[in-house]
Amino acid sequence: MTTKKAIELIRVSTANQAGVDREGLNSQRDANQKTAKQHDLKIVRRFEIVDVSGANTLHCPEMGELLEWIARPEIEGLICAMFSRVIRSQRNSDLAVVLDALADSATVLYLPDGPIDFNTEDGMLVGTLRGALAGMELRSLVKNMWRGKEAKRRRGIHVGAPNTLPTGVTWEKGHGWRYTSPAERIKNAFLMFDGGDVSYAEVARRCDFNPLTLRCILRNPVYTGWRVYSKMRDQRPGARRMATDGRQAERPKVMRKPDEIIRTRMQYDGVDIEPLISVETFDHVQRLVELKAKNHWKMAGAPNQHLYTYAGFVFCQECGHRLYGEGSTRRYYICKQKRHGHCTAPHQQKLKLEGLLDELIGRDLTSMSFLRRIVDAFVAMNTGNAGARNEKRIQHDLRQLRDRRIRVLDNYEAGHTSANDRDAKLKAIARDTVELEQALRQTAAVSAVTPQRLAEVLKPFLRWHILSDQDKRRILTAAAPQIVCRNYVISGIRLAGLLPAAQSTAAPAVFAGDNRLGTVVHPHTVTDAYAAIYLPITTGLSAASD
Repeated sequence: MTTKKAIELIRVSTANQAGVDREGLNSQRDANQKTAKQHDLKIVRRFEIVDVSGANTLHCPEMGELLEWIARPEIEGLICAMFSRVIRSQRNSDLAVVLDALADSATVLYLPDGPIDFNTEDGMLVGTLRGALAGMELRSLVKNMWRGKEAKRRRGIHVGAPNTLPTGVTWEKGHGWRYTSPAERIKNAFLMFDGGDVSYAEVARRCDFNPLTLRCILRNPVYTGWRVYSKMRDQRPGARRMATDGRQAERPKVMRKPDEIIRTRMQYDGVDIEPLISVETFDHVQRLVELKAKNHWKMAGAPNQHLYTYAGFVFCQECGHRLYGEGSTRRYYICKQKRHGHCTAPHQQKLKLEGLLDELIGRDLTSMSFLRRIVDAFVAMNTGNAGARNEKRIQHDLRQLRDRRIRVLDNYEAGHTSANDRDAKLKAIARDTVELEQALRQTAAVSAVTPQRLAEVLKPFLRWHILSDQDKRRILTAAAPQIVCRNYVISGIRLAGLLPAAQSTAAPAVFAGDNRLGTVVHPHTVTDAYAAIYLPITTGLSAASD
C-alpha cells in the first residue's frame, strides 16, 4: 500500500494555550500521529499556529502558506485533531474559501473520527455542516464566556488582567478591592482640580502623573468607592479586530446600554472600602472637566500669561456664545460669533469691562441686600407665569411619560408597532421628559435659592480686590460662573451648586436608579445638584445704592 503525503495543522487560539504548562499543542500532536498511522499517511510538513482565533485563520501568513501546500499535486491529505482547528468562523465566506481549496485540490481532511472527502457529495455536505456547526459553537462559546464574566462583575469580582485595572486600584483574589500607593497622589489631583487648578499639565506635574493618565483618572468614578462598567467590548461578529498577521487584537469599546451598566460597591473582606473622594467632589470635577473643554479654559503656566482674567466666564447676551480676548495694544472682549458675522454685539474694552466685573464680584455679590434683590428678581421671573405647574403635577406628568415609554417598548416587542414608529414615539417622549425635568428644576430652585444659600456659594469671592489675576482665575474656575453681558451691561449670572443634593431631580448619578423606568445619568455626567441656575441682575441693582 502506497504511503500518502499529508500536511499537519495544529492551532491554539491564545498564547497561554501554547504554554509549557498546557497540553493544547501536545494533545493535538498525539491525535494527529494516531490519525496518520491509522490511514498510512506521511506528514511532510507541520504547521503550528499560535494566538490565532478560528475566526481569523485566513488572515495569518501560516494559513496562506498552508493553502499553497494544499494546492500541490503530491499532497493528498490535511490532518487535524478537530474540524474547528482548520476554521471556526462566523462568516460563511471564510468557510467557503477553505472548503473550495480542499475540493479544488482533491485534498482529503483527516480527523480522528474519520476522513472527509470534499470531492464527494456526502463529503461536501458533511464538511459544510461541520463548518457551520463550528461557527455556531464559537458564537455560543463567546456568549457563554461573556455571560460568565458579566455575572462575576455584578458580584464585584475583577475578571480582566491586572494591567486593565485603573491607576491606583488593585483586586486581590479572595479579599477584594483596595487602593494602592498612588492613592494619595490621586486624591491630591482631585482636590487640586476641585479647587480650580484645571491645567492638566500642571496638576500632572505636581502629582507625578502623565497628563493623559490624569485625564482618565479624573473621569473614573472608581475613586468614589464604586466600580462602574459603563463601556464594554463590542460583541458583534463584524467588530472583531486582528493584527496584520491575523493574531488576536482587542475589540473596540462601546458605550453600554443603560440597562447594561454595572455598578458595584467596592469591598475588601466583605467591608466597603473608604473612598478616596466624595461623590460631590467627583461630580464637581466632572462639571469642571466638561466646562474646561467646552469653554477652552486655560491656566497660566507663567506670570502674566493670561491677560484676560474673565476669559471663558463671560458670555454674550445677544447670542449666548462666550467672549474671548483679542488685541495686542488695545485689548477687547469679543463675542466668538462676531468673527463669523453671526452676532452684532459690540467689542468691549478689557479694562472697562473687567473693572465692572470686579465691582460686581468683589462688591455687589458680597452684599446681602444686593443678594436679596437678586433672589427676589429670580423668584418673580420663575413664578410670574400663570400657567406654571406645581412640583406634584410635574412629577405626575413625568410618571405618565415613563409609563408611556414602557408601553411603547412593550408594543414593539409584541410586534404591534414598527421600529420607525417606536423611535418616533420614544424621541417625542424624551423631548417632553427633558422639558418637564427643566421645569421641575426651576420649581425646586424657587424654594432652594435663598440669599443665605447664595451667600454661601459666593463665599470664595470675598476679598476679591486683593487677589492676583491667577488666584482670581482659580476661584472662577472652581465656581464656574457664566456672566452674561452686552455693551458693558451685565444682565445675569449662571451659578452652579445652588441646589442641594437632596433636591436633585434625577436618579443618583452613578450608583442606582431603575435604568429602564427612570432618568439614567451617565457616570461621566454631573448631577442636577451642579446644574447652573440663571440669576437676573437688573440694571440699577447695585450695593453702592444701599
